[in-house]
Amino acid sequence: MLRVYLSYAPADKDYLQTLLRWLRPLEQKYQLHVWHLPLAQPAEGKPYFWDAMLNELERAHLFLFLTSKNSLEATHIQKEEIPRAFKRQAALGSHLVQLYRIPLPGANGNTALDQIPTLGKVKQIDDWKNDLVGYEFLIKDLEASISELKRSWIEEQHRTGIALTLPADRPAPPPKARLKPIPGWLSLSFLFAIFYMITSLYFRECAPRRYHGLSPETTVPYLPSPEHYTRENPVTPPQAVPPRPE
Repeated sequence: MLRVYLSYAPADKDYLQTLLRWLRPLEQKYQLHVWHLPLAQPAEGKPYFWDAMLNELERAHLFLFLTSKNSLEATHIQKEEIPRAFKRQAALGSHLVQLYRIPLPGANGNTALDQIPTLGKVKQIDDWKNDLVGYEFLIKDLEASISELKRSWIEEQHRTGIALTLPADRPAPPPKARLKPIPGWLSLSFLFAIFYMITSLYFRECAPRRYHGLSPETTVPYLPSPEHYTRENPVTPPQAVPPRPE
């Protein structure tokens, strides 16, 4: 799965939202993972999630920088996103990690991003007759770049035999299997079994003692079984009567 990192200044969120809508077909076609800093809510001051941002910077394959005069004033772009993007490209190579900038109106003089090549043939989106034409050409150039980047990753994987990843790209270990709750019918069966054992023990041990006037704590002494009774005058079986003479 290719990861696309979108860099933008908060003041350029309108351009970001439009670009996200145009990227949705490519996201579904190439199974892209597109990430950007969450948009600020009206009541929020800074919408940045630094831990998630640094994690995505270390795992992205394609960096897209929305360049404008606002980008020069964004601290996180100048000090975090640009250096980390160049570092990752230097570690893996320009054929596996690509950086592009998308010029926005008023992007002249942004020297910090001049080292990043421009995506597409246009200098700015508003150089075209309308924005729709600019975004359409932009998406076509972006699709060609994504297709080439994906092919490079597949070739590199076949050449080396293993997936080329950095430590941050390694998949997280699967979560440990959690014990499933006991079904209700099984719990009810256990309760009935325990109730049966308790009642059986009561009627076998406690009930006879109470019937004979003994408390459950009383221990009945051992009584040997009585000996076989022998009669003094044993009974002899009757003798057969001879037949009567006729």
